[in-house]
Amino acid sequence: MGYTQRCGIPRVDLIGASAMAQKRLIQISDLHLSRTRAYTYPNWKAILKWVNQIQPDLVVNTGDFIFEAPDD
Repeated sequence: MGYTQRCGIPRVDLIGASAMAQKRLIQISDLHLSRTRAYTYPNWKAILKWVNQIQPDLVVNTGDFIFEAPDD
């Protein structure tokens, strides 16, 4: 029995496989953006350019998004 079944989390299919085949998804990770560390800006600029060229339907960020602590 999987975790979602043990916890009672229902499975929801939002779109079928044929509809998903026509969608573009981009997954990015660990951007580590910073207002105080200027060396992160070129990476962010390059990613924005790449994402805008591909024009995905969905962008998912699965890693660390910023360097700073929550209070910064």
